[in-house]
Amino acid sequence: IKTPALLFDSMTINISKQPFVFKGGFHFGTQQTFDLDITTKQIKLDFAKTLLTKKIAKSVGLADVGAPLDVHTVIKGSLVGGGDPYIKAAFETKKAALKTPVMSFDSASFNGYYLNEVVVGSERTDENSKVVVQDLDAKYMGLPIHSDDILIINLTHPHISADLQSKFSLYGLDEFLQTDAFTLSNGEGLLDLMYEGPIQNITRENASIKGLITLKNGTLTLSGSNAALTNCATKIKIDNSDIYLDTLTCSIAGHPITIQARAKNVVALVGDNPNGVELDLKVSAPIININQLSSVVSRKFPVKKKKTKKHSGGLSKTIQRMEHLLSNGKMSIQVNASKIKYKDFEANNLKAYMTVDDVSWNLK
Repeated sequence: IKTPALLFDSMTINISKQPFVFKGGFHFGTQQTFDLDITTKQIKLDFAKTLLTKKIAKSVGLADVGAPLDVHTVIKGSLVGGGDPYIKAAFETKKAALKTPVMSFDSASFNGYYLNEVVVGSERTDENSKVVVQDLDAKYMGLPIHSDDILIINLTHPHISADLQSKFSLYGLDEFLQTDAFTLSNGEGLLDLMYEGPIQNITRENASIKGLITLKNGTLTLSGSNAALTNCATKIKIDNSDIYLDTLTCSIAGHPITIQARAKNVVALVGDNPNGVELDLKVSAPIININQLSSVVSRKFPVKKKKTKKHSGGLSKTIQRMEHLLSNGKMSIQVNASKIKYKDFEANNLKAYMTVDDVSWNLK
């Protein structure tokens, strides 16, 4: 005996002139289930949300996509109630403006899916749902960005895991930072970053940031003193709440210099409590000219350097906090030099400890 069913294959239904292709059917009798396979091309997200339940529309609303999407949705469930149906909606778009609670991208091409049953067999709720974005290629404030996977779980209290890579010019990085503390020019860099944590109320206890930034052949010019560090090359390691500057090599007024650094509690720069960031430096060189070095550690840079529009939102706050650290925070500097010069004074085999604050520097 065949179970009563209403089956269909490649049935096209237009909703507000948007074509949807349906496959699947409704199974009656003792089974009392349905399964739908729905495909549509080039649908706008705002219109798609009007076709969803309020709960799902709210979850999808975590992101705003400025270009139409191709969507393939599978829905399975019971005809007699007993909970929300299973939903998996795959999507793809190209060259879209993408806005999220964490970051906003331009020219974003990506694919991914929404799923409301992360733990199979558990209740299909926002807590048991996720959004996955894959193969993202985009621009973030002018910088090229790639991500293999971005995962958002627990859509009631969203938790994000994201990997980001970028290859950029230091001039492009300077345009991105828009900081008043220094100018970057020449050279190139690579970024490999992994973040895991909430999208709001970020602290060192609930967030993890790990990454590596590689820079080479760069020039860094300090805005206040106009002192230039040339031929700069370094690797910057980000390890949760600390940043390690792994042997920055550069030249100051033609003299080679090597700098190692550690910034502690840098998660505070992206969180809600920017206090407590500390910066320790180790400087070594064959020759250190104090007249030149004092211009490097000078804190008197202008309030405004650029006429371009400043970034807004969380990025702006983070950069402002970085500038606050550079202009007002306390630095501890260990200095080792084969020779030191200060005006007409010269000395050999210098080992010293320097502290720098917002008004002075002291050599001990």
